[in-house]
Amino acid sequence: MSDRNNDMKNLLWLQSGGCGGCTMSLLCAESPDLHSAFEAAGINILWHPALSLETGREVMAIIDDIVEGRT
Repeated sequence: MSDRNNDMKNLLWLQSGGCGGCTMSLLCAESPDLHSAFEAAGINILWHPALSLETGREVMAIIDDIVEGRT
């Protein structure tokens, strides 16, 4: 699995003024489910406004890590 993690691409999902319909459509996926589809595509979700628990300072820390090249 460690080789697979090296191939993963990070995703920071930013959304502005939208309704979130794209996310809701993706959440309804059944085969594969959303998380399995992202994993199969080699995508690591760093943060998503509807799926992630982090808010405020925690999100800013994620963004800072991205900007500084740590993530």
